[in-house]
Amino acid sequence: MIFFTACSPLEISRLFGAGTKQFLKKGKINTQEFDLDYFSCYNKSYRALKDLGANIYRGSKNKGYLVAMDFTAEFKQSNQSTEVALFFEEISKNKTRLKVASLNSKLSDFAAKRIFNYLNPPIKE
Repeated sequence: MIFFTACSPLEISRLFGAGTKQFLKKGKINTQEFDLDYFSCYNKSYRALKDLGANIYRGSKNKGYLVAMDFTAEFKQSNQSTEVALFFEEISKNKTRLKVASLNSKLSDFAAKRIFNYLNPPIKE
């Protein structure tokens, strides 16, 4: 029990895998649908987070989410513990809805834009 007295409530929730509901209830949510199957969308989103330098510390393909933190390499306006959650919903065989959410609205917008562009790059003229 000494271990838990040294941890903040946020750290305890991370240890036990709780806390993804807060992103959908209180966070800024950006949503987009992609012409990708569920697993391709999940895997590409995972790579997009890694390319952003984020630390992915929790996720489940089966439950349809990823949670990452430490976007400071690309987004200086946040601290290392600010989190972004991604939620995946299969709409059809080749269509997936992705929600990007964070309690930091600017980080949510930044991460969503970068991840959405990674999944569906803009056409260069």
